[in-house]
Amino acid sequence: RAVPQTSATARGYQGSIYASVGASVAVARALPRVTASIGSGGMIKAGSLELRGLVLLGETHSAESFAEAGGVGLLAGANAAVSEARSGSTVVVEMSSSLDVSGDAEIAAGNATSQMAQVTGVVGGLVAAGASVASAVADS
Repeated sequence: RAVPQTSATARGYQGSIYASVGASVAVARALPRVTASIGSGGMIKAGSLELRGLVLLGETHSAESFAEAGGVGLLAGANAAVSEARSGSTVVVEMSSSLDVSGDAEIAAGNATSQMAQVTGVVGGLVAAGASVASAVADS
């Protein structure tokens, strides 16, 4: 069982009388691998059996990122803010033994993730350019 919770924050601020250039990049990746297994060649005799492999949601997102960039140059200003939140979890449940279970048998795999990416960008100047990119990806 895994409950991934990862976060990244980047903040960048710049200013100049003539020209200003800056960037902020935040990347949060949650990449848990959960394996639940019963090896080969055995014989399991039981009244009941539960075999579970789980990736669960916690109190917050599995992967959360925030990037903020701000800048001003009286003549020219340029900045970029990039925020990426990525989850790539893997759950494997395997059984290679013989079973003799008289009651309930549960063999389960579960995978739940949540991603959030936020970005803020502000730029100013007589000539100004900026880019703000947010990406939230689940590769599970």
